[in-house]
Amino acid sequence: MKNISEMKCSEFSELIKEELIGTAPVWKKLLVISFPVPWLANINESDQFYKLFNKKLKVDDINSKLQDYRIQFISPDKDYMVEGLSKVLLFIRTKEVSTFSKYKKMEFDVPEDMLGEFLIGLTDKRENDFNDYMVKPTKIRDLFVCIHASRDICCGITGAPIYKSLKEKFNDHNISSTRVWRMSHLGGHKYAPNVLDMPRGRLWARFNSSNIDDIFDSNVNLKEVFNYYRGSIGLNSPYEQVFESYVLSDSRNMDYKIISDIEMLNSELAKITMERIEDLDNKKTIFTGFVKLDGYTKSIDCVTGAEKGNTPKYKIDQFEKLA
Repeated sequence: MKNISEMKCSEFSELIKEELIGTAPVWKKLLVISFPVPWLANINESDQFYKLFNKKLKVDDINSKLQDYRIQFISPDKDYMVEGLSKVLLFIRTKEVSTFSKYKKMEFDVPEDMLGEFLIGLTDKRENDFNDYMVKPTKIRDLFVCIHASRDICCGITGAPIYKSLKEKFNDHNISSTRVWRMSHLGGHKYAPNVLDMPRGRLWARFNSSNIDDIFDSNVNLKEVFNYYRGSIGLNSPYEQVFESYVLSDSRNMDYKIISDIEMLNSELAKITMERIEDLDNKKTIFTGFVKLDGYTKSIDCVTGAEKGNTPKYKIDQFEKLA
């Protein structure tokens, strides 16, 4: 066995059996932009990114306009893109705070020399100014695989083979209605590999190529994939992410709407009532219970092996299916 000082952060996280559920970020607006590799560690702080805006805006002005969005980058892919056009995907969650099913998605093919102007217009909520660039809505699924090695080596080492396997599995996106993209840092490199499944917003991690069919096939045994699930980025808190994972394991499939009511009884204990409404037949089921903060898990730095920060972990205290 390696010494801790020789381990990567993902190896250490797996060694101590750090739980994944409840570690997904919470994003209301996700803006995905195609951007050529190689990528710096922080792409949106690079000169290459700011050059898109042709110096019409100061850096602080650009950051101010983009601050309400989670910005992610994808590597251009000729299988899904037209030469000379940049791909932009905008995912927005429902305005109903307690309700989540999937993100609303808008897709654009933008001339490369117009990308900066387009992004500013989009963040100024002038989507209608760019109708000519909008792609006709489809039910296509997008799988985003973090391969951002310049940000953290774990993502590069573990993400690349997962990307390759997923790309082979869904090699004809016209038949599978699934596209597979290489994506920038999703957060949580210690859980690598990380794959974000959109527009449903489910984040999967710490699996290998042999698990791909289990997780991403249309007929999934949800109890078997429970341990690879970090949670839904469309829910409002880690407490709800943990609770929803139990709702998921009770479900026939992954296609349902959630109405969540959370009451924080104190700083570490939440009472949650969650209604599941299934897409297939609108069948409604109500679950109730408690989720509590259950301590913290330590991490290590990939480069130095030094201990680095603590991550909160959560535990179901009670889970009951009412109807």
